[in-house]
Order: sequence, then C-alpha cells, then structure tokens
Amino acid sequence: MVLAILRSDVSGTLVEPRRKRAAFLRHVSRELGLVNARVVEDRIENVGGQTFDVATTRAVGNLARWIGEAAFLRPGGTFLCWTTHVEALARELPELKLARTVRIPGSSRRQIAAFQKPA
Repeated sequence: MVLAILRSDVSGTLVEPRRKRAAFLRHVSRELGLVNARVVEDRIENVGGQTFDVATTRAVGNLARWIGEAAFLRPGGTFLCWTTHVEALARELPELKLARTVRIPGSSRRQIAAFQKPA
C-alpha cells in the first residue's frame, strides 16, 4: 500500500488472505483514490499462475514453506523480506539467491533481505 501511495507510476497487487484486512486495504485504496493498487483476498499460493516482478512480505510464519520455488515471481524477479535472520532465511530459500541486505535504521538486528529468482 505504501508503495502504491508513493509511486503512482507503479501498479501493485496486495495479496491478503484475511477478509477484514483485505477489506481494510480496499477501503484505504478507495479513500485515497489509488488506481494503481489492486487487492486480492487469497493466499499467495492460490494466485492462479499470476507472476510478479517484485514481491514483499513482513510478519509471515514459516516463510520457506509458503514461498517454495517462488512460483509467484517472474524469472529475474525480486523478493524483499523483512527479517532478523538473513543467513538462516537464505539457507531455507535455496531456489532464490540472496542479492543484498539493507539494515533497518534504529534496529540492531532487523534487515530487509533482497532475494533474486534466477532468470
């Protein structure tokens, strides 16, 4: 949602499995007049063959299990993940290559890890 607000030139799909959260995202999108944000109420595993250039996540349990081979990413796509355990996550995601990390200001452990899907 933040990216859609900041970058009107970029379109985004927000995938949220929980009904109340998806409804909230739709409401905010309508209120702000965001024509570049689409909300899909479903799990990422069920997006039905759709693929994306970039995907982000935060606060997801058992990340490696639901990402699998990252079928939701286009070849060469980027997956951004908020984490405190970059090395462990990199081992859990062998189909993706850790490309870069960015430390979160004010935190001693939190980072955003950028993974690349092979082209």
